Amino acid sequence: MATMLRFFTSGTKKAFAKYPMLSNSLTYCGLYAAAEVTQQLILKEQPQHTKNSTSMMEGRIDWRKVGHVALIGLVFNGPVGYTWYRLLDKWLPGTARRTIIKKMIIDQLCACPPFICAFYVGISILERKKDIYASLKEKFIPSYLVGFAFWPPAQAVNFIFIPSHLRIVYVASAGFVWANVLCFINKRSTEPRITEVNPVKDRQISGQPFVSNKR
Repeated sequence: MATMLRFFTSGTKKAFAKYPMLSNSLTYCGLYAAAEVTQQLILKEQPQHTKNSTSMMEGRIDWRKVGHVALIGLVFNGPVGYTWYRLLDKWLPGTARRTIIKKMIIDQLCACPPFICAFYVGISILERKKDIYASLKEKFIPSYLVGFAFWPPAQAVNFIFIPSHLRIVYVASAGFVWANVLCFINKRSTEPRITEVNPVKDRQISGQPFVSNKR
């Protein structure tokens, strides 16, 4: 087991060193897909179209939604995140405490909002919603507040306590948790609830007698 873990860690480090952008993109793609699957299993979501399902798992998982979330991680989070953090390290090199604090503040103020916007707007576009900004308007503030509470402490632990050779595993774990948070918040419907109409009660409220058609 230890040998397999060392082999995996070594292979991962080599892949990230040789193909950093591609490796980051594939990593985020997998993390976001896994997070969406996790949320669907936890919340026991039932997809609308399950006639062609061939197993219980396929009947419980909406793979179309999983694909949408994974695509966001692949085409945006991976390449944009890789480019952003390279620039951030170039602008603020070093691991001094003041530098780390500056990095966390800049990252939270400048990077977090675009990533949240890309997630909700991207999902709305892929789901072909009429108003692609509806989910963003409803969920941006709670998502940003949760991110403000989650990422600064996570990044502080990363820069201060985590050895460099374990940071890939740590950041991947933190990214999986964050992806779960976004997928969970995204489950909140922007559509109004439909209330059941009671004709007897409505007639009584309006003062009109209710006449049954039953004979």
